[in-house]
Amino acid sequence: LLVDNLFINENEGWVVGGIDVVQDSTRPPRRADVKPVVLYTSDGGANWIDQTERILDQFPKGEWGWKIHRLNQQTMFVALENFSAAAILRTDDGGQNWQRLEVNDQQGNVDLEGIGFVDESIGWVGGWGPRVGGRPSGVSSATKDGGKTWTDFKDVGQYLNRFRFIGDPVTVGYASGTTIYKFTDERATAFQRRSMDAAREHGELTAAETISVKLDIPDGTKLLQIRAFDKFGATMGTILREENPAAGTRTFDWDFSDEQGNQLDLGPYILRVTVDEDSSSFLAMRVPISD
Repeated sequence: LLVDNLFINENEGWVVGGIDVVQDSTRPPRRADVKPVVLYTSDGGANWIDQTERILDQFPKGEWGWKIHRLNQQTMFVALENFSAAAILRTDDGGQNWQRLEVNDQQGNVDLEGIGFVDESIGWVGGWGPRVGGRPSGVSSATKDGGKTWTDFKDVGQYLNRFRFIGDPVTVGYASGTTIYKFTDERATAFQRRSMDAAREHGELTAAETISVKLDIPDGTKLLQIRAFDKFGATMGTILREENPAAGTRTFDWDFSDEQGNQLDLGPYILRVTVDEDSSSFLAMRVPISD
């Protein structure tokens, strides 16, 4: 279950994700049976060393590496995704030894994805967060002591999946999540949300049991398709397919059912609308009617 990679030149790099510790040949690997793994290569991928093998027993099942962040030659971090817990990996010797650090903030953050540090002490994590009222909260957490302790952090943004920092020392940074967040030296430990009206209007759709997507069909369109995916990219099937659709503006209502008409679980989904060769994606969140 490999997710992210980081190469510092054509030969040396890391790949992070999960390793199946059950290895049952009678069935496909399951997320519930993986533990975090950090693989290192010094020859462009011809050979790999498992740098976390020696601490494999310290990891819970159902946890895997999501994003890797390199601060400098010695210090790197990995966000660990886990549906019921939150933790990161840290190394201070270039990857020879890794330590699992729990994220222990007041809000009980879980299901991490993005991670970023501006120095050896100050950093942030984010992702899907704990569920509130049946939906992921997308909260973020901050540390000022290198990951030993954490606090709730409201200003850094929601549903964070990637951090990028530029400069040594850092002069500017960006994080992607619900929208794009920019870090500057105007505030030493906070991100500033950039204005992205289009992203807020079209990139996130929140509803109870149905959502509506506005479609603009150009004249001469040969094929219109809408496909649904879960948050890991697994396909839920093609929920709309029309050849030579009528041109104009229309609305498509989706009741969160898959290609076979089965109702999907609560949570986030991605709708991929394709008009001939052009595509757009939308976040659709199924939440309880009572929410």
